[in-house]
Amino acid sequence: SIGSKYVHSYVLDTFRQVKKDLNEGLTVLYIGTPCQIAGLRNYVKNCNSDKLYLVDLVCHGVPSQKYLSDSLYDKNEDNVIFRVKNNFVLKETNEDGFVLKETSAEDSFYYRAFFEALTYRENCYTCNYAKSDRCSDLTIGDFWGLGEDSKFYKDKEKGVSVLLVNTEKGKKLIEIASKEILIEERSLEEARQKNEQLNRPKKMNRNYYK
Repeated sequence: SIGSKYVHSYVLDTFRQVKKDLNEGLTVLYIGTPCQIAGLRNYVKNCNSDKLYLVDLVCHGVPSQKYLSDSLYDKNEDNVIFRVKNNFVLKETNEDGFVLKETSAEDSFYYRAFFEALTYRENCYTCNYAKSDRCSDLTIGDFWGLGEDSKFYKDKEKGVSVLLVNTEKGKKLIEIASKEILIEERSLEEARQKNEQLNRPKKMNRNYYK
């Protein structure tokens, strides 16, 4: 299902498929965590990448799929909803969309451990990409700390996204999508103030190895 996913994702054979598509002259849009984007960029460096558009996420760090599975009632990671607008929940559904279990972030050990930086992959705490100088064409995430003077401030409870335009190709993507999105130019510093991962990696919890 679509939406925010606070867990490690598998790229599987997508890098190979991207290279194949580029060699066949197709246009590709690839979205992933910054480290995945950097890995893909390196993998296709000998291809014609003019038609490759890269979008990275403002990533806090990622727990493992196994940890998520062990934390679930139904043990099925495929049917999990992590966010409903700005509300953090762990909602498990079946194939028909019937809710099997729903746990608030406050009552979910998985979420509490995530927010307290207890369960990320070890290299997340020394991430080279947790900074404002991004490795993609566009960066997307939540706009925490949006100023009251923003025309979208009244919508912040519904969710307002931050969108960093990092390259000319990223600018081109915005121009293509301009009729489908509502957008306002804000300062980079405003986005960095409340989004730690645009400045530095999350600090490892002192109980990480216990």
